Amino acid sequence: MALSSLAPTDFYNSMHEKIFRAMADTKSVVPEILLHSMNGNADEGMKALLEALIFDSATSPGIDHLVKILKDVSARRRLIEQNEISNAAYYNLEMPVVEITGRAEQFQKKILGEVSDKTFWYPAESRVLITRMLTTEPEPFNFVVPGLLPKGVCGFLYGEGGSYKSLAALWLGVQRAAGFVANSKWLDRFEITGPAGRSMFCSVEDQQVDIHHRVKAIVDRFAEMRSDVSRESIVDAVSENFHVFPRERWMQDGFEHIIDADGKPTVKTDLVSQYAKDQDIDLIVLDTLSRLSLVDENDNNGGARLVSALERIRDDTGAAVLVIAHSGKIGRQGKTDTHGQNAMRGASALMDNARFGLWFRSLPSKGGPAKLEILNAKTFRAMRAEPFEVTVDYPAFTLCEDVDTEDDLMDAVVADVRANPGTTQHGTRKRLKKKQTIISQAYRDAMEECLIICKGGRGKKGGYLIA
Repeated sequence: MALSSLAPTDFYNSMHEKIFRAMADTKSVVPEILLHSMNGNADEGMKALLEALIFDSATSPGIDHLVKILKDVSARRRLIEQNEISNAAYYNLEMPVVEITGRAEQFQKKILGEVSDKTFWYPAESRVLITRMLTTEPEPFNFVVPGLLPKGVCGFLYGEGGSYKSLAALWLGVQRAAGFVANSKWLDRFEITGPAGRSMFCSVEDQQVDIHHRVKAIVDRFAEMRSDVSRESIVDAVSENFHVFPRERWMQDGFEHIIDADGKPTVKTDLVSQYAKDQDIDLIVLDTLSRLSLVDENDNNGGARLVSALERIRDDTGAAVLVIAHSGKIGRQGKTDTHGQNAMRGASALMDNARFGLWFRSLPSKGGPAKLEILNAKTFRAMRAEPFEVTVDYPAFTLCEDVDTEDDLMDAVVADVRANPGTTQHGTRKRLKKKQTIISQAYRDAMEECLIICKGGRGKKGGYLIA
């Protein structure tokens, strides 16, 4: 393969192309900077291989072999851009050069036809994409929890210690695993219907004995709730579809964190992805955030890198990836944070970059069962769920009976404004005896439906009238 066969797109950028061609002309050793032209982030194996390719060495495979390597990694980049292969394949030099190059060329011809454009940004591909968007129906979204949690998103379940986040996640794994065998409601609110879903729950902190107690208690209570279904059928379904990794199992390979102190994904990321793909898993829960990385949890750059590692798992598997975390910074909540996005402890980049959030907020129980308010802090591909309250009679969650539906609340707000022209949100809240977050959302819904208007501009202090 001749040097002339290399195109600008075979290099990481134009500077590296100039360096390569200058080094080839002078028959010099491959420099450090050139290594990055071939993989952007050279690992030790790639570096050692390329450093052995000294052009004037009698034992060197020569410039032709180096050109093949350049063409190979260029093909891998194109395949990754088109989601044909994972990032891990970028470094898999055992895959034959001819095979991967052939796949790249075949894929490029299929999408673009014979293209001689020498840039990464193909106008033809943009035209194909927008034309497809405008002339075809989009694929429907798939959900882990119908109407609440879509597949293919990364997010957090968070709350203070002891707010039953892990218990809720285990319930979700059990209920999804049962599927048609025993349909049910997660958190006594969200329908879990249809065929069984496969989930994996990975605890970086709790040992097998702790998970054993919880899962056994959940299945026992679930069997009581669904007395019309045999316990054996529930056990069989859960055993088939729910994969549990207590800390002992998580640590068996010697890797604890999914990113290192520099914020780079570790081999653990690839191991989780591979297991999920092999087992057709579409929900991955990692417990807990503070044990998954070595970066400072308040560092925004580190937080963004952690979410990027979760997205890497998501991209490889198509699964929803949820991380259990703790709440904090409650004082940051204000008028612009009615749903609790700022309530999660740590860097704001964590929730900013995520696509889903569910906040488990402990409430005073007054000596009775534990009580929680659950807020859908962030949502994607679905309407935001209204805040609701549950009690916890271990291990079961029970929806509090006074929870109104979204339409009921909006109708009640409209009726209150009709009866009290010029009222404020605060006045409505006192009369209806509902939480401010719920009243604020009902007011927004009513205004969007053009049922009420605000005299003094949109806001809690303005007086409201029937539209």
